[in-house]
Amino acid sequence: MTKFSKFMSLTLVMALTFAMTACGGAKTEAPAEQPAAEETQAAETEQKETEAAEETTEEAAAETAETEAAFDIAANLTDTVSEDGATRTIETDHFTLTLSLPETWEYEVNDANSISFYNTAAKNNNCGGHLATISVVDPASEDYKNLPHFAEVGEKDGMLFIVEFPSDVQADVQNEQNKADYETVYAELLKIEEKAADMPLTLK
Repeated sequence: MTKFSKFMSLTLVMALTFAMTACGGAKTEAPAEQPAAEETQAAETEQKETEAAEETTEEAAAETAETEAAFDIAANLTDTVSEDGATRTIETDHFTLTLSLPETWEYEVNDANSISFYNTAAKNNNCGGHLATISVVDPASEDYKNLPHFAEVGEKDGMLFIVEFPSDVQADVQNEQNKADYETVYAELLKIEEKAADMPLTLK
């Protein structure tokens, strides 16, 4: 074999080897793991959405707590008897209540969310004297529905106003005058439950 033939053979072998190496290199390239990357991104997105929802819930709860803490049913309360002495009006930033027989009843602020009204004589004689209690409750809560006798008045500033009535007569039944006074004012308060046009309680 001549030197030229040997050179050509060597060149051909090197060319074939290069071609096989190039093909082999192409076959060994690993495809990108696209599905795994997409799953990771989806998981991160879901986590962010969950965290955002939790933050929104916490903010809403904080706002509700702040509203309840700032609320005062007796804010700027005034107690006024009419010029003719026939009626007496209790007014706050949230409601106005007008009842007759001013000298026979009194009120007591229980806390920031409720105020009760009593027949004075019956209360002093240990007969209870409870006429009604005006309260505010969370509209989302149904605990107040377990009360034996109540009426919903309406919502204001995100709070539900209700009136709770005694489950029995709390007058001094041995005293005819006291019983009559109690029943007169109690009948006026029951107009709230009846949604009468002349009911004594209005919300502002």
